[in-house]
Amino acid sequence: MDGVLEVMEGVEFRDEALHALYTEYPSPATLALKDGLSDEEAEALWWEAKSLLENGLASGGRMFCYEPGALEHMHPRRIKALRLIIERARPDWVERVRLACMYDNTWDGIRRLSKVPDYPALAIIRNMQERGELPPVCAE
Repeated sequence: MDGVLEVMEGVEFRDEALHALYTEYPSPATLALKDGLSDEEAEALWWEAKSLLENGLASGGRMFCYEPGALEHMHPRRIKALRLIIERARPDWVERVRLACMYDNTWDGIRRLSKVPDYPALAIIRNMQERGELPPVCAE
């Protein structure tokens, strides 16, 4: 891939839980974003798509990005893509998650206090756990 990522905003999907569609075919790679997403959610999806493109993580060149209904329903490939890029891309989100973990080391508490979108928040938590910066019970 040549690294070009185009964005289509304001797309209406039939499935209300679908927030975005990332596709590499036809070229250039494109990220279609659902209408009405917050700026931070749209940015998180863009960073995710950038990582999918740069690291060849989209199975079949396509990824449907659904709103997570619960922690256990979050797609592991999406988390992996964000783990590779999010700390360089948004260090302020890392700091918000780190501070939230100091006050309430539960998934609901971290989400509520940090206000970081779910997928990047979980990616940041996983990276911090891997480095031994958080106890393993956080966001399990």
